[in-house]
Amino acid sequence: MHDTFHQQHFTQLLKKFSDRLEDLLLEVRHYEPQLLPVELLDEIATTTGELMLVLKDHLSGPRTSELSDKVASHARHLREDVRSRELPNEQLALAIRNLSEEVSLIIREDKRAA
Repeated sequence: MHDTFHQQHFTQLLKKFSDRLEDLLLEVRHYEPQLLPVELLDEIATTTGELMLVLKDHLSGPRTSELSDKVASHARHLREDVRSRELPNEQLALAIRNLSEEVSLIIREDKRAA
């Protein structure tokens, strides 16, 4: 029972972060290259950092996957790239899109396993 609740909570958190990444992606596309507001970059870094923590927590649980580990690593790298503020808008948008798609894959994987 506890494992089922934990899995459902994990899936809900992933869905929340996936939706937030999609929102941030739309915001990134509204700005000219190299003119992203610092606040938006901070929000992207914060969101990817929180996502990374949720994935790491999941990895310490009984049901883990190679995909979760890979996505946590991608979130960490994206967070580092955003913090460096050297990633062009196009690359940032692509990285956010890819991360969001990977999170969606984990959600689908978890739903199949449930």
